[in-house]
Amino acid sequence: MRDLRFAVRQILKAPALSAVVVSTLALGIGANTAVFSLVNDVLLRSLPVENPGDLVLFRNIDGLRGRSSRAGENNGSIDPITGRNASTSFSLLAFERFRDHHPALSDVFAYAPFNQVNLQIDGQPESVTLGQLVSGDYYGALGVPAILGRTLTSADDHSSATPVAVISYRYWENRFGSDPTVPSYCVTVQQRF
Repeated sequence: MRDLRFAVRQILKAPALSAVVVSTLALGIGANTAVFSLVNDVLLRSLPVENPGDLVLFRNIDGLRGRSSRAGENNGSIDPITGRNASTSFSLLAFERFRDHHPALSDVFAYAPFNQVNLQIDGQPESVTLGQLVSGDYYGALGVPAILGRTLTSADDHSSATPVAVISYRYWENRFGSDPTVPSYCVTVQQRF
């Protein structure tokens, strides 16, 4: 109790210094909280899929004399071991070989970012800023079911298949007002994460 009274007397003797100290502590705590929240959301939290620890991302590392395949949509990076360019882009033939001959893997799927998706909904053109092109087994392999409609299957990979799209829960809520008849537009609502 005596220490508390002493602390209060010291604070009252120098209120400006006390205000600076309290403000500095508050800013430091707030900044640390913000940084940890960002790191937690981006780096520490696992993917919202059935078995995130079982996922494997294949990378193609350039040969000694340069690129062994054509460049494409990828997240080009440098391999930390060899120091050579690396990519997650593969040709359709390479993907089909991975998919058809994968005794050590339970499923193989492909995906690529699609930065602007142009849609026509009820005869009106719209643009969505971010999407993904995915192979048919994408949702099944990740264990992500649809809330309404169905997800893609390997049958959707054939050029003769009817075009279909899967939309996110957020887009379904914001654009369609959670209308349960949306799958009749030939789209599916993905599970909410």
